Amino acid sequence: MVEFRRKEIKEKAKAEFKNQYWPLVGYSVLVVIIAAAAGSVCGLAAIPVVGQLLSIAASICFVGPFSVAVNWMYYRAYKGEQIDIKDMFVTFTNGDLWKKALLTSFLVSLYTALWSLLFIVPGIIKGYSYSMAIFLIMDDPSLTAKEAIQKSMEMTNGYKGDMFVMDLSFIGWVLLTELTFGILGIFWTIPYMSVAKAGIYGRLLENQTPNVVDATYTEA
Repeated sequence: MVEFRRKEIKEKAKAEFKNQYWPLVGYSVLVVIIAAAAGSVCGLAAIPVVGQLLSIAASICFVGPFSVAVNWMYYRAYKGEQIDIKDMFVTFTNGDLWKKALLTSFLVSLYTALWSLLFIVPGIIKGYSYSMAIFLIMDDPSLTAKEAIQKSMEMTNGYKGDMFVMDLSFIGWVLLTELTFGILGIFWTIPYMSVAKAGIYGRLLENQTPNVVDATYTEA
């Protein structure tokens, strides 16, 4: 079992973030804009019920795969690979990949929500437990959504406390972001945290047998 080494993950994330500062800042802003737009579509209360349901369904079909692709982009940045705006939409370039990304993100959200109904703490714990599934589905195309979730549970076993502490370690940046009315979040907190949290996958991957195909869905 490898050491988690939170500081090491954050230092590497910070270094790689600085290496691709403006692309990561720009793409992170675009992510926020797209997420806000998708939320607005779902929140349209003035349209008929059927139309609203259709808009929500369309949003789910986009947001899930988009989220998977974006997190994979941040992981590629963490590894020091040159990222491109096309990486944000890579899950939409292959029908099978889109379906797997959609189902994986949906099941992760569903299972986490169901556990949260029992109380907040079980939901948080399971959220960490399932969190690597969205990376695994990109890294190993042979996995099904349920297999990716199961493998995520195995990968995070014994590390969920470390993952929680790592999240807490960003609280200073979060508070500073609030004090700057979100400006710091745009230019530092959001992209830095996103790269660092994606780096957790790389760290936990070191504890696995080499049966995961690395960076299967990357642009040439």
